[in-house]
Amino acid sequence: MTVRPLEFHHLTPRQRRVLSWLGFACAAVFLLLAIEALSEGASDVDQAIKSFMQADRSREVERVMRGISLLGSGYVLLPLTCVLSAMLFRRHIRLALAAPAVAGGAIVLETLAKAITARDRPNTVPYSYPSAHVLGAVVFLGMLVYVLYALRRRRRWWRGTAVASIVTVVAIAYSRLYVNAHWFSDVIGGLSGGLAYVFLVVLMLDTRMRSDPRGAATMSPPARSAKPRRFSLR
Repeated sequence: MTVRPLEFHHLTPRQRRVLSWLGFACAAVFLLLAIEALSEGASDVDQAIKSFMQADRSREVERVMRGISLLGSGYVLLPLTCVLSAMLFRRHIRLALAAPAVAGGAIVLETLAKAITARDRPNTVPYSYPSAHVLGAVVFLGMLVYVLYALRRRRRWWRGTAVASIVTVVAIAYSRLYVNAHWFSDVIGGLSGGLAYVFLVVLMLDTRMRSDPRGAATMSPPARSAKPRRFSLR
């Protein structure tokens, strides 16, 4: 049986330049905030936003916020990553294998940053910077948007997914502040670090796919044994 490979939509040179500059800018923000977290801890802005967010906190809203926070946890994102990988496996093996690899890289990134900065959260729990919920959500949703774009899904699909992803990330970021799990700079660090990582991965995948756009997704049909021809004297 032959599986028809999915057509791959490459980035234009202009798109690559834009993503490169955006990735550099996001990486710079992530590193600057990490240095601040390592040297000074929570800033005055962090303290002010914490006071504002905790001023009118209610149990009812907190339940909703904790539910929204769960969307950025590994309990949700890791199974979704496995589902995405499984859906891609028969049609584009390289993207299917990239999905869990990208998720694993994001876990390494956030774990190293937390261990190096070692900043306490506003609720005194350790390992605050960056917000893993925000960073993980940005990475998964960013890759989902890219996959829909690269595989030439209908424009309204990936654009609608992009809008929904932005709303989801903002909601998760707000929920982490509301439940007092992170400082404002942790949330911005998760956002900037996640974007920088996604942009880098997208550029690498786009470059790799140019050399093998099919991603080894095709299965050659079994060879048919040649039948001897019958000759006739007529």
